[in-house]
Amino acid sequence: MSLGSSFSLADPGTPGFSYLLLFKEEYRTDASFHLKRSPLVWEVADFMEQNLFTISEDRIKPSRFDHNVQAFQVESGTPPTYPIRDWEDEDDFQERINQYNIERLRWFTVKSFIYSALHNYSDYKFM
Repeated sequence: MSLGSSFSLADPGTPGFSYLLLFKEEYRTDASFHLKRSPLVWEVADFMEQNLFTISEDRIKPSRFDHNVQAFQVESGTPPTYPIRDWEDEDDFQERINQYNIERLRWFTVKSFIYSALHNYSDYKFM
């Protein structure tokens, strides 16, 4: 097995390949083969622009920034849902609403994340 073909074994949990979460699962092997380990934001954006059909519909959020080495990591998941009133006092309920409002702003569509990252962190790498 050559080094080039070994990229096809990478998954989003592999260090340097969190960017694979930005792609639909069936296209992650192709993306890893072309982009390799820890690509720059602009390289991922360029690949996406040429392959719009590969972009995931999942929501993602940046989970770790390291400004010293100009790198960050993304994670995929489900954005929080609006809290339902429970058997709690008004202050506790308001605190949960405040936490929800903060957390929901951390989640992006892939396209909006790439757009923002491209304009603010184009030379950063994916961890």
